[in-house]
Order: sequence, then C-alpha cells, then structure tokens
Amino acid sequence: MPFIVVNRSVEKARQLAESHGQSFCSLEQFTADPPPVEALLSATGAEGAVLDKATLERLSARTPSGEPP
Repeated sequence: MPFIVVNRSVEKARQLAESHGQSFCSLEQFTADPPPVEALLSATGAEGAVLDKATLERLSARTPSGEPP
C-alpha cells in the first residue's frame, strides 16, 4: 500500500520514505497543498496540534472516496 512520509524536516522524510520505496514531502508543503489521501496517521513529539482545522478540511475535500480520512 503506498504512503507519503511527511516531516517538518524534508531530509528526515526523504530518508524514511526512500527506505520504504515511498514518496515524501515537507510538512509545510503538505499543509499548503495536501495530496488526496484516504487515511492519515500522525506520530509526533510536538506539544501542540501539527495539522490545523484548515488543513484537515483541505484533506477531507480531496479524498478519492469523498469521506474524511
């Protein structure tokens, strides 16, 4: 199953993605123009929210199934 690795550090995203043969992008790029996804898994050490309401709304609008991730 394909997935996209997103990280605040694009280099860390690239390393992890390449080790699994997948694509990657920076968190900044992802939040500005999220690709169509069906599921979202978030694992972060950040103390606050990483994805804001506007980003989640953009994600929901772009899912292939029309259902929120």
